[in-house]
Amino acid sequence: MKIKSFILLIVLATNFVPISFAQGYITTAGIRLGNNDQIRTAGITLQQRILKKGTLEAIAQTNFKDNTTIHLLGEYHQNIISRKFNFYMGAGLSGGWEKYSLKGNTEPTTGKTQVKTIGADLIAGVELTMLRWNVSLDYKPNFNIYGRESWYQSQVGVSVRAVLWNESDLKKRQKEKARAKKKKEKEQAKKEREESGKSGAENFLNSIFGKDPF
Repeated sequence: MKIKSFILLIVLATNFVPISFAQGYITTAGIRLGNNDQIRTAGITLQQRILKKGTLEAIAQTNFKDNTTIHLLGEYHQNIISRKFNFYMGAGLSGGWEKYSLKGNTEPTTGKTQVKTIGADLIAGVELTMLRWNVSLDYKPNFNIYGRESWYQSQVGVSVRAVLWNESDLKKRQKEKARAKKKKEKEQAKKEREESGKSGAENFLNSIFGKDPF
């Protein structure tokens, strides 16, 4: 019952948001909180739309102790209810410094060591965009390529991003450029007409009095 009420609330919210905020985002940036069975992380996330339904997302996250990683992911988005509520999935690469248990290379006090790691990521999530804010919930498994003994680590993340640039902003900028271009063309045409009129008057006088009557 609670799930149905939540879905109904999302439907009503997305339908009653002013149309000026119903455009898809182009650039968003904000914070991401991640959690798995070993560590909790906080970091920054930046999304940039590169295709109609495709984005690039960069994530930098750390636990402020001994785990810091950077992730770059390509993501495909598909509407669920509207352009403001959709799910996405994607894949990418990651690298950084992580502290996990390793065979034959441990610290006596903690049983762990920090190593450089390289990995491959998958990601799947849902996101809601309203009033120039974007909120998402994602699941991001990571597969170790180099560094860790554990070949697999999963993470659940929550991101809150500000919409820095959306389609309304793009259309507004395009209209401003079109108006500026049109104004410049009018000024150029006016200048050409004035120069043409001046040249015509000079040619008329020259035809009557000669080019250098004195």
